[in-house]
Amino acid sequence: MDILYIYKNGCSNCNGLELKMSLRSIEKHGKNIGKVFVTDKVDWASDKLIQVDCNKNLPFAHTQKDKHINMIKTLLYVVDNTDIGDEFLISMDDHFYVKDVDFNNYPYYCKNTKQHRLPTDSNSFYQLFLIRNRKQLKRQGLTDYYFTLHRNMHCSRKIIEECRTYLERVITNKLPCEPFLYLLNYQYTKYGFDFVVTKDIKIHNADDFDKLNLANIEVFSTYDFTTGDGLCAKLEKLFPNKSKYEK
Repeated sequence: MDILYIYKNGCSNCNGLELKMSLRSIEKHGKNIGKVFVTDKVDWASDKLIQVDCNKNLPFAHTQKDKHINMIKTLLYVVDNTDIGDEFLISMDDHFYVKDVDFNNYPYYCKNTKQHRLPTDSNSFYQLFLIRNRKQLKRQGLTDYYFTLHRNMHCSRKIIEECRTYLERVITNKLPCEPFLYLLNYQYTKYGFDFVVTKDIKIHNADDFDKLNLANIEVFSTYDFTTGDGLCAKLEKLFPNKSKYEK
């Protein structure tokens, strides 16, 4: 299974450490990994990491909406300009595997929104963004029952092509769209597949890391990763060995 890291260099204060540690984690625990792509260039990468320079013309994302528009542009660029497989996993740089996983059989993860209801109104921009996304899904005749988690997400060239017209409208008209949420709900509505309902394990700092029970989780992600909070050292201790994706 090919893996696509949606990544923009310079968006954090850790000089790509998250990406480096995530790659170490998939090499240590991943089975059936095909080609690995990343959507920007990093100076420490080996030729085993396929670097796609698709961020050079993207504006800085000032809002959540701009961020997701950039994600759509990036995704379409990769599908149109690389040999990424017909089936692939979309990944982010700030989550880390601590248990063996077969990426050819990676499950569809979701939040059950009947159990985790979104508020009808909120002062949080992201919550308002999700509310608008839910309304947009309904207008498109798609289920709004499932929401993506911050984990690897199944995608395919076929699904991208089927959703291309809508995704391009989002870019042009700046409609509210969390692209992975939209793509997942589209796949579920049209084709149906089995979901694993699970909790997203997200940590903020080294103290949160020390509270993790690594035996009970497969993957965890980090929030607002910054140098000097002690978390860098924790990750480097957890994944000390260079991966083949590093020089």
